Amino acid sequence: MKYVNNYFKTMNICKVLTSSLRNNRPAAALFVESWLAPCQNMVYGRIILSHVKQLVIGIPLTTTSLSLRHVEVFRAVMASASVTEAAAVLHTSQPTVSRELKQIERVLGFTLFERRGRRLHATDQAIALYSEVKRSYSGLDQIARAAAAIRDFALSHIRIASLPVFSQTILPPACERFHAEHHAVRLTLHTLDQPSLLRETMAQRYDVALMEVGGRVEGLPLEEIAIGNQVCILPRQHPLARKEVLEPADFHGVGFIYFSEDDVHRALLDQAFADAGAVRSLTIEASTSAVVCQLVERGMGVSIINPLSAMKCDQEKVTLRSFSVPIPYTIGLISAVRRGSQPLNLKLREALIEESTIIRTAVSRRLAAETERLRS
Repeated sequence: MKYVNNYFKTMNICKVLTSSLRNNRPAAALFVESWLAPCQNMVYGRIILSHVKQLVIGIPLTTTSLSLRHVEVFRAVMASASVTEAAAVLHTSQPTVSRELKQIERVLGFTLFERRGRRLHATDQAIALYSEVKRSYSGLDQIARAAAAIRDFALSHIRIASLPVFSQTILPPACERFHAEHHAVRLTLHTLDQPSLLRETMAQRYDVALMEVGGRVEGLPLEEIAIGNQVCILPRQHPLARKEVLEPADFHGVGFIYFSEDDVHRALLDQAFADAGAVRSLTIEASTSAVVCQLVERGMGVSIINPLSAMKCDQEKVTLRSFSVPIPYTIGLISAVRRGSQPLNLKLREALIEESTIIRTAVSRRLAAETERLRS
């Protein structure tokens, strides 16, 4: 009997709440929910609670936020304008979607759809809410794309330091080859001299460094990539161009374009000429292979340079010849040990090795073609 009395007592109190708190929905929701909470544990209490909520329809009696499921249902119905189609998209039943729509409207406190015939028509409130939902899902799509990008190294960044000779020769095609497979990976290329390159690499400011062999970075392994032997470059009309292979003695007294004294390979060349007793005539001293090539193109002397730069010389003005004393030219490759960078560094290394093979083949063909041209 006391439950019946409580029922009528509760209904009378809620009538007062309905009129006094109608303009303060959040206050009504908090007060009624907290006041009726004990009813949840009573058999008749649940009935009372159900009737009270029916009485104060239009007042959101819960502070529960929208769940992800609510948003998914609302989005599906908005996209299809049909409960049946939305149920199919969500892999559930039509009654379930209808029930969840009512739950959503109760949580929100306003009507989302009006039924006209067999179709649902969104209210202005639903249209406004849908625009927010679409923006939220756009954010989720961005997260999904970011996850895919992380999987495919798309958010990775490889910082490369290189000597000018490699930045102007093997590095661009190697980057092109690498980028064809990993087009979303960002590459940063910096050109430095050897001392700066060693210093910056030791400070771990770069992921990959290309230097001439002879430099060492403590704690980081250096791998040598063979490019081939150094070759002689001559103006096409130069007297030495009449020989297929040039020896140190052939350069005795000949105007020669030297590299600077701190160049790693100059010492090897100087030793080869000293061993043969040949004295070259110093014409000009330059610090880069690109400058040496241009000077030879202008007929200001001859030189012996790395095959990478030799292939960049103007073929119409410069001819290539083999040197009888093999002086290997190699690239020193250093890959920094940084978490997550190793797989990509290895891919770039593979691209460099592939390009070195292509260059060696091209130099061999160029020398063979020059020899054939000389014999003809």
